[in-house]
Amino acid sequence: MHYINGIGSIGPQEFSGGKYRLSPTAPEFFQARPIDYKTWINPLVLRKFSRIVKMGTVAALMCLKDGGIEKPGAIITGTALGCLENTEGLLKQIFENGEKFLNPTLFISSTHNAIAAHIAIHTACRGYNCTYSQRAISFESALLDGMLQITEKKENNILIGGIDEIIPALLPVLKNLGLQKKKSSSTRGSNWGEGAVFINLSAQKNEHTYAQLAGLRIVSRNCRPDDIVRGMLKSAGLDQNKMLLLTGVNKDRENDKFCHKLAEDFPGSAHARYKHLCGEYFTAASFALSLAASMLKNGIQAESLLRPGPDPDSIMIYNQSRNIHSFILIRKAT
Repeated sequence: MHYINGIGSIGPQEFSGGKYRLSPTAPEFFQARPIDYKTWINPLVLRKFSRIVKMGTVAALMCLKDGGIEKPGAIITGTALGCLENTEGLLKQIFENGEKFLNPTLFISSTHNAIAAHIAIHTACRGYNCTYSQRAISFESALLDGMLQITEKKENNILIGGIDEIIPALLPVLKNLGLQKKKSSSTRGSNWGEGAVFINLSAQKNEHTYAQLAGLRIVSRNCRPDDIVRGMLKSAGLDQNKMLLLTGVNKDRENDKFCHKLAEDFPGSAHARYKHLCGEYFTAASFALSLAASMLKNGIQAESLLRPGPDPDSIMIYNQSRNIHSFILIRKAT
């Protein structure tokens, strides 16, 4: 069994007390809400952290507190782009100094696993520590690893996170690639965002439990999403008419056609979306999972539903990026 026993989230939506306070907006890009990091980390230590390291470390500490855990058994993170702010600073130094007299701190802090390393140091965790950078399935890869660690009884109380940030220099690149929505465009691209979300995955249910993780599939290229969803529901013994389908609709025509088609294949289910709340980014599935777990524990927020249905006992999260599909199934904890 895999149970979600804690959540920590820093992003465009406010999260506290195990609940999201949703406020849908439509900005050019979604930035994380400012919080007082000094209440979580010593200010003298904090001044050495980049913004994404602050977000990731504090989201992890929030998750541990929410789950009533002092020290995690392992730390697994997913980040597609890593520490962009420090990477940009390092590249500027290389250019401006002619590849001489570089600041080693910037190099050390620019690596993708810097966030997980800081969390391990801050929590004194000497267990398994791994970072996945697999583009749009970075978080799903980390989640799969965590599930395997628990199934094989290697680790327990695992911190699993999805973290990506957005910086001003990234937006022109995204627009040139056709990934960031242009004001004049009604088809290509979407509004990008950022966030840091951690969950605590454990083998045992306790008083902090949000939901049970019932299945995970990652499929590349040609597939029938409806067949995969039905297969996962059947394996978990769940009724599709009591499922909430949570899709990553992001206003990009090529992406959304998969989401709309899957919704049409399940007319008896309730439907909702999540990227209008967090924006599009490579680890947005981490936000979706935390949102879904919170809804199962605290009740569905009606304003998030596109097509109402019966009170769901499970939520299927569907994400698609360039024909790589991920499916995460959670259910009420039993």
